[in-house]
Amino acid sequence: MQNVAHRSSGTGGVDGLTNATQRAQLIRFLLSIIPAAAGSVSSISAASYAGTAVAPESIAASFGDKLAPGVVVNTSAALSQALAGSTLTVLDSAGVLRLGRLYFVSPGQINYEVPAATAVGEATITVLTGIGSTSTGKVAIKNATPGIFTANGNGAGVPAALAVRISADGTQTPVNVFACDAAGRCAPAPMSLGAATDQTFVSLYGTGVRKRTDLDKVTCTIGGVAAPVSFAGAQRSIGLDQINIQIPNSLRSRGEVAVLLTVDSEASNPVTLNVQ
Repeated sequence: MQNVAHRSSGTGGVDGLTNATQRAQLIRFLLSIIPAAAGSVSSISAASYAGTAVAPESIAASFGDKLAPGVVVNTSAALSQALAGSTLTVLDSAGVLRLGRLYFVSPGQINYEVPAATAVGEATITVLTGIGSTSTGKVAIKNATPGIFTANGNGAGVPAALAVRISADGTQTPVNVFACDAAGRCAPAPMSLGAATDQTFVSLYGTGVRKRTDLDKVTCTIGGVAAPVSFAGAQRSIGLDQINIQIPNSLRSRGEVAVLLTVDSEASNPVTLNVQ
């Protein structure tokens, strides 16, 4: 643009861009319509923030750069396939392309539901923004990729769970699983198992569980002790799963113990309970 011969090329020798401000405006316009090189995007479980695979109908998180112009959270019960002009597609191993339903978008992260019919195998994730930029990446699709949501929202520490203690006469008493300070930091709350005849159950909330093959293939250990699993499946919210587990009375007074869930041989992120 600084070369007069180039500026007057094809105009019969007339330089129509002698004004530097007009040249700068034209340059900005030309740059705005040139498609940017595709960025990269990676996907993991939105519950565990770990692993290398996600499951159909699970809640996944994709990370990249310039994925959306700002932060927009879906506010309806039925998720949208577009937010702030951004869409996310999943091209599965069978060659079928589907739109993911979006929980929220931001410049660096998009949370979405992996389409229910996505085939097992390697899939390609593509994010397209309202200004035409794209980001793409690969992710493995497995039937089960258990992830447990935690109270601190980072996949570690105490689970975002509910618990109840049932006495021999059938009386049910809620039991706190976690406690949070004024700054929002959450830690395991001491969980009393009550009398020797009481039974205590904890409900974990996660994703990537509902496509399990059989309940017998869902196992749990608490502090290294096998804990019976009575339910593992879909909850009412899109993508959210629930796992009901009985805490063995043999763990009484163990204090903080690790909880590890395994679904179809796939391990979850470990979380922590405080058993008194």
